[in-house]
Amino acid sequence: MNGSTPTNESTRIAVRGRRHDHAGATAYVLDRRLSGYDSYRPAVLLLTESQPSETSVGSTRLTCRAVRVRVLTLDDVTLVCLLAARGADAADGADGADGADGADGADGVDASPDSDWLPESWEGTLVLPEGRRRVDVPADLAAALARAGIDADQVGEAHLRHLVGYVTEAGPGSTRAARVSAAVSAVRREVGGRPVSG
Repeated sequence: MNGSTPTNESTRIAVRGRRHDHAGATAYVLDRRLSGYDSYRPAVLLLTESQPSETSVGSTRLTCRAVRVRVLTLDDVTLVCLLAARGADAADGADGADGADGADGADGVDASPDSDWLPESWEGTLVLPEGRRRVDVPADLAAALARAGIDADQVGEAHLRHLVGYVTEAGPGSTRAARVSAAVSAVRREVGGRPVSG
């Protein structure tokens, strides 16, 4: 994504979702949209499931099942799409077969071959191979923020990403300079800062 750099640690997010079947297609939709994470990345969904206990009558035990998924965040919704088990990926050369993307080996968890479905409603932990995106602030905007006495880390991540996009879509010249000035003014309203001299 333009204007962002991924971090190198994996991230765990508690999630819930539902299966939606429509016109012969199945979608697995999270109950909330994920923001700030790269879309179309492979991940591991650790499903928490309750099953009747075989040792005690009337008790249940929790189990965890790993399912390899691809995370897709669209306008206002996040979906997970099931991926083939690791063995099937290795056979057809699909991306991630060697675990290089970090999703296959998330804490040593590997999806089992029978994990090709999700129940009607489910909850668990989504293990993303990388953390939140960090916003790369262009040099001209960073310098203008510094002159205004504003640290870019004080700005909300979504707001900063929006302002960086606003500035970087303009080419060099007066339009970009005007956008940098407008971005600094917007940030000043959000976090404060000193007036820019000159």
